[in-house]
Amino acid sequence: MYDEFRNEAVLLKEVAEGMAIKPMLEFGMLKTEAEKIKIAQLIDEAGLSWIKNSSGGGPFGIPATPEDIAILYRSVSSNCKVKASGKINSFEKMVRLFDAGAVLVGTSSGIDILNRTQGASTTY
Repeated sequence: MYDEFRNEAVLLKEVAEGMAIKPMLEFGMLKTEAEKIKIAQLIDEAGLSWIKNSSGGGPFGIPATPEDIAILYRSVSSNCKVKASGKINSFEKMVRLFDAGAVLVGTSSGIDILNRTQGASTTY
């Protein structure tokens, strides 16, 4: 249902009327790298300016990895920025995600990251 997915993304962009939308791809539901690449490309083709690997929580949320963030970064144009989320609980992990192509991270461990300490392993 790739066409339907792209068309829905186009409609979301239209109704947002210029507001930023950061679609979450829930990589925990996608089985292969090829699926991750294809979905990222469809978001980019729809003209959305952000893409996100996961919500980080729930049954399909998975931790952000440099490998997954690099897939997103390589799969979209420079018009589409990458946000990482999911168990980003240390300064070191955040830096690895930025190095992989993220320009923004979502975390519940901001104080730990600023203090260069390790956040809780259960924190998203």
